[in-house]
Amino acid sequence: MSKVTKTFTFKVPDDYTLQEAANDSSVSFTYHGPHYLKIELDRNNKFIAADETTLEEWTQETRDGAENAVLVNALATPLEASIFWEMKDSDVADLPQRTKTGPDGLQYKYPWPLPPHKAYQKDEMVWNSNTLNWNTPYPWHKTWMTWEGITIQANSVETRAQAWLDADSGGDSDLTAAWTKIKDEAANKVNAWSSAGFLPHEVQFRLTPEDSDAAVELANRPAEEEDSA
Repeated sequence: MSKVTKTFTFKVPDDYTLQEAANDSSVSFTYHGPHYLKIELDRNNKFIAADETTLEEWTQETRDGAENAVLVNALATPLEASIFWEMKDSDVADLPQRTKTGPDGLQYKYPWPLPPHKAYQKDEMVWNSNTLNWNTPYPWHKTWMTWEGITIQANSVETRAQAWLDADSGGDSDLTAAWTKIKDEAANKVNAWSSAGFLPHEVQFRLTPEDSDAAVELANRPAEEEDSA
C-alpha cells in the first residue's frame, strides 16, 4: 500500500487540552502515512477506528455493501488523515517538546507545537452524511484524567511508602529519606499541583527505589537465547 507525505498548516488550541484558541495560532505539520484510510464509524457517525486501505479495496467494499465507514484521502485532506492515523509511521518523541516543571521539581513533557492528533479529539469527530464532511469546528483534545483519579493514585503511593517505612524503619538512611520524600510529596500532590495551575494529566509521580531497581534490572536482563533446532 502506498505511503504519501503532505505538509500543511492547521489551527491549534492555546495549549494542550486547553479548550480555547484565543491566540488564533496556526502551525505546520507533515503527514507521513497511507494514501488512503478507511475510517470506521459508530451508529452516531463518530470515529471508531482507522485502517490503511487502497482505492481498489475501498471500491470493492463499496460494491459489496461496506459497513458504516468513510474513505479519507490523505493528500486531499491531510489534517483529517493526521488526526486519525496518529503518527503511526513516525515517532512523536522526535517532535520538539515543551517542558513544565511541577512544584516538587518533577517535569511533564509533551510535543509542542502540537501534532494534529494531540490538538483534536478524534473520537468526538462526527461525519455528516448530508454534507459529506466532518462536522466543524473539530473538538479540541480533552484531558483524560481527573483530580479524583490523581487523588486515588496519590493515596496509593503514600500508603505504599508508609508501609515500607513501617517495615524498614531502622534500615538504610538514604532509602528512608527517599521513601519519606515520596510519602510527603504524595500527601500534598493534589493540593500542590492543582494550586500551581496544572491539569490532572500533567501531574507526575517520583519513581520509588523499588521502581528504579526494577527498571535497572529490566535494562540489564540478558536477552533470551534462541532455541536451537
